[in-house]
Amino acid sequence: MGAVSFILKKAAVMLASFYVISTVIFLLPRLTPIDPKTLLADNPRIPPNIRQDLIASFGLNKPLIDQYLSYYTNLFGGNLGYSFLYREPVFTVLLTRLPWTILLLGMSTAIFIALGIVIGVLQASRYGSKFDVAALVVSLTASSFPFFWVGIIFIYLFAFVFPLFPTFGAMTPGVTFASPIDTIADIGWHLVLPAITIVIVNISRYSFYLRNIMVGVLSEDYIVTARAKGLTQNKVLFKHGLRNALLPTMTMMAMDFGFIIAGAIFVETVFSYPGVGSLAYQAILNADYPLMNGEFILLSIVILAANFTADALYSVLDPRIRKGS
Repeated sequence: MGAVSFILKKAAVMLASFYVISTVIFLLPRLTPIDPKTLLADNPRIPPNIRQDLIASFGLNKPLIDQYLSYYTNLFGGNLGYSFLYREPVFTVLLTRLPWTILLLGMSTAIFIALGIVIGVLQASRYGSKFDVAALVVSLTASSFPFFWVGIIFIYLFAFVFPLFPTFGAMTPGVTFASPIDTIADIGWHLVLPAITIVIVNISRYSFYLRNIMVGVLSEDYIVTARAKGLTQNKVLFKHGLRNALLPTMTMMAMDFGFIIAGAIFVETVFSYPGVGSLAYQAILNADYPLMNGEFILLSIVILAANFTADALYSVLDPRIRKGS
């Protein structure tokens, strides 16, 4: 029951956090000199005959408290507004872009977490060796590079100097592929540079963090006992040491998820990748308030869900929580 109670408390905290964040998203544009009503009224992309209908549908001509109630009614009804730029419902626009971001972030996150864990464990097992020092130098150097800078360097090297990969998009435009395999290959070909950019910047940070945690874990008494029993080095490292080192690492991953998403926005913009990151950049450039609002809501939900998932897994991995101690 300890783990269930822990998860329920975290769920309540997540819902409260979402309420606060969504309220801030509601208030911020209304506290600026140009409020949503002004943006709607002055935006040349919106036909004059529907401007007043949009203003009325979102209650922007009503008192602030009525706007607040209308905002949450629309939000929980799945109505995120109407994009000025794309002239479609925001929910529809986000839904068409979201699969590309899930593909990019899912692929790159799985790679840099897996490699970061392996490299971090190997560094800790060879603490103070030449391998550890070299990996440490590389980690500190790579993690200091911004996403957009690494992306630009990769475009220059592997699209111009050595023309191996495309510079933009998720698929080759105007091409009809003979089979699904060819389609998947083309998508993967376009995915390589954006994914490697995210991996390069993030892998070093996770390997560095896990290495420091593992160094402390490997000095614990139960590790000494495991080695005295004659267990192999791999069992000591990955079965006994890594499980305990993953607990604080998971917390870091969840807290760091916002940074990863922010990096994806830069990467998608540099590579013109058609995900929600480049969509957010376009929304900001074109002052598309409903689209920006929908983006912030979506990112808030994703980050809160990542933190909740990490806390739930923490309760599963840590027997002290399961026992309620």
